[in-house]
Amino acid sequence: MDTSARSRRPVTVAAAVISAVAVVAVASLWVRGRSLDVQYGLFVFHNAPPALLLSWLGRLVVVRRPGNRIGPILLVIAGLGAAHCAVAALADVAIVRWGYVAAITGDHP
Repeated sequence: MDTSARSRRPVTVAAAVISAVAVVAVASLWVRGRSLDVQYGLFVFHNAPPALLLSWLGRLVVVRRPGNRIGPILLVIAGLGAAHCAVAALADVAIVRWGYVAAITGDHP
């Protein structure tokens, strides 16, 4: 294996992990029957698609332009978005377990 393929592997793994975390978080809400209002209220609806897009865009920049700092910055932003999705999905599990099943909105008491 040449050195360019070996240097691409960690970046590809990072993009795949970020994507998997975002997809699993959204899928867990969907499988548990939570509505789009819940996903919207938890900002999962806002953070999952950009996490997917920015992870692979960051990988592309790192692979094509290794010296460019934008690629790692995009990967970090995507990782933060995916982490938010995971924490929001876990928080929703806890909220439902405590008995609150309504959508999270700005006008709830």
